[in-house]
Amino acid sequence: MQDILQIAKEKLVKLDMLEVKQWFELVENTDASEATVTAVVEQISQHIMHVTLPVATHRLYRCRPINEGDALPNQLSGVLTPPVEKTKQGRCNLAGKPVLYVSDNPDILIQECHINAGQQFVITQFNRLPVVHKDVSCFLLGIEPRILLGDTAEVKQMEEFRVEALGNGYNNLRDIERLLHQSFIRDDDPSGLAYMFTANFCDHVFSGNKNLDAIFYPSIATNASGSNYAIRPGIIDKAFEPVKFGSFVFNHDGIVEQTDGATLGNNGAIEWGQDDLIDDPIPAGIRKIDPDDPDIYIAPWKGPSKR
Repeated sequence: MQDILQIAKEKLVKLDMLEVKQWFELVENTDASEATVTAVVEQISQHIMHVTLPVATHRLYRCRPINEGDALPNQLSGVLTPPVEKTKQGRCNLAGKPVLYVSDNPDILIQECHINAGQQFVITQFNRLPVVHKDVSCFLLGIEPRILLGDTAEVKQMEEFRVEALGNGYNNLRDIERLLHQSFIRDDDPSGLAYMFTANFCDHVFSGNKNLDAIFYPSIATNASGSNYAIRPGIIDKAFEPVKFGSFVFNHDGIVEQTDGATLGNNGAIEWGQDDLIDDPIPAGIRKIDPDDPDIYIAPWKGPSKR
């Protein structure tokens, strides 16, 4: 471990930050090729330290837009990770490499999924399992730990460790993280440029760390008023379970109306015609209070839940 930190320190100290800024300028060029973006991702990845935390929320939500004339999904598989052949490039995934996109707040999903007035969509609600032995591990991308978690003792301890381990290289690391943050929160444009960089970066992060479960990033569409997760396929069920489904319509007057409800039946069947409404989110925690009380905040550094 000490050798790895020493190598990281030496790389960061030797960095020419003007050159680093040029890397980011390259991927912001509308003429940037896939090869250029991939090369820049490789360079950046050699000089950053991943900040990884477990998921810290009681509920997660996923949105599936329904095209006109299509029936509501009647199987759980129809609202989870899309099949490989239908997976387009997204903010955190390359084409043909699906991830499960979820949010900690259902209200932001209309903007995130670009729901149009008059369009129908389905929200899936995932609740935290009664017993969780190991939380979903998340890499923070485009999120400052101090902004997310506050100036807590745990965050201070983490930063003190990085300062001590990296010495003069720490400031260069922070500059890279700021540049990465700025690139990540860019709105996408018709060229798909922002997605090209972030999709390749996330794919590199996932490929290089098989123990990483998810990318945790701010909601760009709502100016970071909520958080999103790009989770590896099949991983969410180690800490969450789908419990409710709601069919909604985004009316032309801007009002969202739930038109039907469903629960999960046998063999993954979604059984519509239920009265259940999608539940409101419970916020994620930022301080160490009782993590076993579902009516208060969950601290992201807590141990296994036994509530």
